[in-house]
Amino acid sequence: MSIKNEALAELATARDEARLHAHLLSMDARERWATLESKLESLERKLIDAGEHATQSALESASVLARVVVEFFREHAQQSGPALSVPAGAIMSDGVRSCLPGDSLNRAAQIMWEANCGALPVVSHEGLIVGMISDRDVCMASYTQGQALQALTVEHAMSTGVKAVSVDEPISRVLEIMQTSQVRRVPVIRAGTAVGMVSLADIAGLVQRQRVGRVAASDALATTLAAISRAPDFQSVGAAEAAE
Repeated sequence: MSIKNEALAELATARDEARLHAHLLSMDARERWATLESKLESLERKLIDAGEHATQSALESASVLARVVVEFFREHAQQSGPALSVPAGAIMSDGVRSCLPGDSLNRAAQIMWEANCGALPVVSHEGLIVGMISDRDVCMASYTQGQALQALTVEHAMSTGVKAVSVDEPISRVLEIMQTSQVRRVPVIRAGTAVGMVSLADIAGLVQRQRVGRVAASDALATTLAAISRAPDFQSVGAAEAAE
């Protein structure tokens, strides 16, 4: 790999890592990151346009800027406080109820009623999570298919491709999934088996109890809620239904 390509790869890695964690920043830090990101993209364009004639100065600037980005996020991740680094297993609702793909929607609705919840993980007979089903999924399946709940099965109404977190992954990862998948609840797994659920309300309660870094964590919560509340693309309607 040429020196220029190495510099471009370093910039791209720094940018991708930064974008992955940008939701953890406070409003002020996000404004500063926008300026840094603009500089980063401008330098990338200059290196690309220069071809193999990129100057040593530009290559050195690329390396310096990549390090600045890494240090910037390291600093501001620490400022986000302890709340977002708490493992999901520490605040999850354990003893979570679930249903099977072959269960009727009537059974799924019964479990939701008994557990006083609006969504359930759908698991295989081995306990591995294969989907999620919400009260909205149940209602819409009955309406669109024109059949009674007893006649319909969970597998025909559930959302698939569900993202979950392990018990030791941080709350920041839960927020990331909530934003990208537009859901308010994320299942928690251990060795692939569903063992709990973390809701947006669980995280809000955690942030409320924290004293250090509460402002930054609250900003992350607000960003997540805004992302969840966006009108979903048609293709993502199925995934978004688990948010209700």
